Amino acid sequence: MCQDPPADTTDTVNDSDSTYSASLGSSTTSVGDSIREYRKLHGRTYHHEVGKAEYWGPNDEKQNDNLDIGHHLFTLVLKNKLYLAPLKNPQKVLDIGTGTGIWALDFADENPQAEVIGVDISPIQPTWVAPNVRFQIDDAGLDWTFQENTFDYIHLRHMTGSFDNWPHVFEQAFKCTKPGGYIEHMDFDIRVVSDNGIVGPGHPMYEWSMRSIDAGEKMGRTFDIATKSKALIEAAGYVDVVETIIKIPVGTWMKDKESKVLGAWSLLFLNTGVEGFSLYLLTSVLGWSIEETQVFLATVRKEFPKLSNQGYYTAHCIYGRKPGGEDTVVS
Repeated sequence: MCQDPPADTTDTVNDSDSTYSASLGSSTTSVGDSIREYRKLHGRTYHHEVGKAEYWGPNDEKQNDNLDIGHHLFTLVLKNKLYLAPLKNPQKVLDIGTGTGIWALDFADENPQAEVIGVDISPIQPTWVAPNVRFQIDDAGLDWTFQENTFDYIHLRHMTGSFDNWPHVFEQAFKCTKPGGYIEHMDFDIRVVSDNGIVGPGHPMYEWSMRSIDAGEKMGRTFDIATKSKALIEAAGYVDVVETIIKIPVGTWMKDKESKVLGAWSLLFLNTGVEGFSLYLLTSVLGWSIEETQVFLATVRKEFPKLSNQGYYTAHCIYGRKPGGEDTVVS
């Protein structure tokens, strides 16, 4: 497990908003306002550690803006879609790791007949939302207390490094999915590589991605879930599992217009998020000094826009169906 931040760099920030439900021991147990007492590390805020929840990403405005940029990047990867599963008239939908809630809100707008529940460990979602959306502060790494066979669709996205027991998460999801309903998980394989031999061991972008993987292994919360998700979803009991792998360029080095647009948003996502991605992992988990960390990240930032690198990483989108049921899926 990761170390706590040094005492002289940590304090708390109060958020008195009481519009969210919160949890500790299970997905419906109230813990009051303690989860809104944010920690501060090197000028960034992080969620309050309760229960099993331990997350490496900040929850401040800077990071939340990056999450929304990431939402647009994900939709571009899926060719302006929110999901790939062949849904038909979903009535109840669960978004695990909802973040700012932007995916849940967009899905609810496209599917006004559906009740959409967004779950996260930090209360960073808007309080004024459409009537078919609600947010809940839960740790999805614990046992779920949603009723069995409840959801037509369960969605997880950008959850790298979030859980210490992914098989348990998918087993809980399977239990709560209606027969005939779908699960979908989309995540990055964060290894930055290139086919021209430039980006590999020793290159700053590659080393940056590998240090994140190292930190995840040290925490017991893998950053390599994208490549393992399909097998785990199948092991949980889902069938007809489909995996789509998409190359995401770092910058605008690819020739076709669609890839250039994707690469431009990828570059923006990385530039605005690299500190948030790395600060906790490098300092609190791997034990780097803040000075060493900032020098390293400055080197990485310089490499992101270089067209000669031809760097890329991949997104994996996996969906599967719970056996049985009808009317919620396309035949």
